[in-house]
Amino acid sequence: MDSAFFRMINSQPWIHGLLVLVLPSLGLTIVLMLMPPFNFKVVVLFIGSLVSGVVIYFSLLNSLVYRPSAIFEVLGATAPRQSFFFISFILTQGFAIRGFFNLVNPVMFFVYYLKGERARTPEGRDQASREIVPGYGYEVPTDTLALLLGLVFSVQNPLMPVAALLFFLTSGTVCRYNWIYVYHPRFQAGGTVWSNVSDQVLTIFLTFMIGYLQLIQASFQATLLLVPLAGVLLFWFNTKRQLGRPQRFLSLSEAATVDERLP
Repeated sequence: MDSAFFRMINSQPWIHGLLVLVLPSLGLTIVLMLMPPFNFKVVVLFIGSLVSGVVIYFSLLNSLVYRPSAIFEVLGATAPRQSFFFISFILTQGFAIRGFFNLVNPVMFFVYYLKGERARTPEGRDQASREIVPGYGYEVPTDTLALLLGLVFSVQNPLMPVAALLFFLTSGTVCRYNWIYVYHPRFQAGGTVWSNVSDQVLTIFLTFMIGYLQLIQASFQATLLLVPLAGVLLFWFNTKRQLGRPQRFLSLSEAATVDERLP
C-alpha cells in the first residue's frame, strides 16, 4: 500500500511539487518554534538549513561519499538553488504563522474567554484583557532570518526580495494591529532589538558572501568585502559600548510609566 501511495504521488507532478515546496518549509517552521530563544538562534538556523539542503541533491551528495573534500564545491553549487525553498519558508511564515495565526491568536483568545467568563465585574474583565501580552521575543529570529534571506539570495533569485517584502507587509500590518488594539505590554526592551537584528544581519550577510565568493574562486571580490565587514564589526562594538547600559536598565521616568500601566 505504501508503494502504491508513493507511486500515486510520483505520477502526479503537481502533488509531488507541492509536497517538495511546502513540507520542508513547514519542517523548518516547526524547528524554529521548538528551539528555545537565544541570541544566535538565527545563525544556527541559517547555517543548518544551508548544510542540510545538500541532502536534497542526491547526485551531489553521492560525490561526497567518494570524495569528501568536495564539500566546498557542493556547497557552492547548492547554495543558490535553495532560494526557492527559502521563498516558500518566508511566505509560509508571513501568511500562515505571522499573518493568520497572530491575527486570530486562538491561544490568547481562549485564555481571555475563560478568564472573562469567570469575571463578575467590568474591572475583572478589564483585568482579563490585560493578560494578553506580546511575545515578540520569540518572533525576532523569524524577522531576522527573513531579512537575512532577502539580502543573501536577492542576487541569485529576484523573487526573494518580493517574498521578503510580502512577509514584512503582512506581519507588520498584523503586528501593528495587535500592539495598538490587543496587546498590553508589561515592560520595555530599551531598543535592544534593532541593534541585535541589524548587526547580526549585516555580519552574517557579509560573512556568507565572503565565503561564497571564495567557493566560486572569486578571491579578489571576497577580499574587498573585508572592508565593510570590519566597519560593521566596529559599529557593533561601538553600539554595545555606548548603548549597552541604557538598553539594559530603564530610566526612572520610563519605569514609572510602565508601572502605571500595570493593574
